[in-house]
Amino acid sequence: MTEMRRLRCPQCGQSKEKRIEELTESIADWVRDEDLRRLLRCFDVSISAAGTLEEYIEELWEKIQIWDFRKGAERWSIRTDDPRIEENRELIEMVSRKLGLLDITEPIIGEPHYILALGGARMTNYNTPLKARSLIDDHGWQGVNVAGLSTFRPTVERDRPHFEKYAPGAETEFHAMCGGIEEVFGVSEYEAADGQDENIQNEIINENSKSKTRIYSQKYAGGTIAALAAPSSEPEKRRANTLDTFMYFLNQFRTSEGSKIILTTNSIYVPFQLMKLMDIALEKDLLIDCVGVRAKEHVPEGKHSMYLQEIKATVDAIHGLTVPGSQKA
Repeated sequence: MTEMRRLRCPQCGQSKEKRIEELTESIADWVRDEDLRRLLRCFDVSISAAGTLEEYIEELWEKIQIWDFRKGAERWSIRTDDPRIEENRELIEMVSRKLGLLDITEPIIGEPHYILALGGARMTNYNTPLKARSLIDDHGWQGVNVAGLSTFRPTVERDRPHFEKYAPGAETEFHAMCGGIEEVFGVSEYEAADGQDENIQNEIINENSKSKTRIYSQKYAGGTIAALAAPSSEPEKRRANTLDTFMYFLNQFRTSEGSKIILTTNSIYVPFQLMKLMDIALEKDLLIDCVGVRAKEHVPEGKHSMYLQEIKATVDAIHGLTVPGSQKA
């Protein structure tokens, strides 16, 4: 069995210096993985193992951009005809499994204070809340608060047949997330915070600036259930991203130092989503973990380029961190 290189958030409650040291060790094991380097060589990319970790990450980041197949488009629209992908399918799958993009489904931080279900396309807004409920049920946790994180991204035609299964008529990702939360947890009534945020929305012209918080009156296993749509930190350029939704959650729920938080997402995005939040985890002394909704036995047919894209995205996130050794000063 292939040994997994699982990226880990360092334990909170210790000095920031110690946490940075632990995170740096975890990152070093992941980025310097010998099989990742072997896979890159199949794409005519050679990375020198000499030098500092900072220098290595900088070189890796520059060269791994050959796996940027999105070019600013949505993830599901990736198209590439690079024959090297087909030629190296088995190695891509092995590396993807080793780096945690296929079968991380169990958290390693113990009982959390919060579980955050991340939104997305198709069945994501149902599957991530379902994973949150499964974790609560399977572990017998009590008093864990659950929040679905989303945006006001308009529904596209490819989503509609899927949204109709759990959120009929949903016009945005937020409304699909509300439908998923309500279906999974059996909640329906929500509190005045929803209307309060809606009043704020009416004064906003830019769609990317909109926000909304829906806190349900009913609890599940003693925990609060909520759905949030976050505003973008750069509304003139884009809609809210993972970090925006996470920051909006922290502000709405006023989380304290030492809070333990689990994120649920599609397995392919687990390493990327975790690394996108490491700076804020260190700054606010949070312990964060990320798990997939289900394990995948294999990389789906025709999706190998997507796994290369998400390995590249994880390197981008690591390179963007402000901790020592993660990027050039």
